[in-house]
Amino acid sequence: MRVWQQWCLLILSVFLLACSDQAGKDEKALAAGELRESTKALVLDGSSEESFNASLEEASAHMTQMERDIFSVALLELMLFEVNRLDSELAKSDKEITELPSMYQPFDGLTVGEVVARSEAIKR
Repeated sequence: MRVWQQWCLLILSVFLLACSDQAGKDEKALAAGELRESTKALVLDGSSEESFNASLEEASAHMTQMERDIFSVALLELMLFEVNRLDSELAKSDKEITELPSMYQPFDGLTVGEVVARSEAIKR
């Protein structure tokens, strides 16, 4: 076997080992009722309602049913928290309200993992 073939086999072996290790971690996370690392990294686009909905659809396409359930509850809790925060802010303001702030902007750029983590932080 040539040296370059040995190097290719070595690189492939390391890659396969890394992939199988990640798959094992993902299986353990799912068994524990947690999100997989690949799911946690999915990013939301809150630049507009349409973009937000599209990013939700894209993210949910990569999730298991359990992950969708965890994320849906967390997102709902964060949205309710945001509505209460905005309501409180607007109630304290003396300015005339001419336009409501975007409900999606606070979620722009957040990952699924960050949404779940923030929801957990609010519960504590």
